[in-house]
Amino acid sequence: GLLSNAFFGIAFVTIGLAPGLTGVGLISHNSTLVRWGQDIQTKNWQMALGVLMFILAALSQQWWRHP
Repeated sequence: GLLSNAFFGIAFVTIGLAPGLTGVGLISHNSTLVRWGQDIQTKNWQMALGVLMFILAALSQQWWRHP
């Protein structure tokens, strides 16, 4: 249930968001996006985004049960 959402948050960062930001930054010659892509791959950001995913999942389940 909810615990796996934290894993999906970490997977989203390491597989999707970070490489996406880095790729777009390299193509557009935007050093800020490249730096952001590198920064969010650190453990602190992975934890923060995993917790954010956990909170969003909890809120969406609450909303789903009580529309």
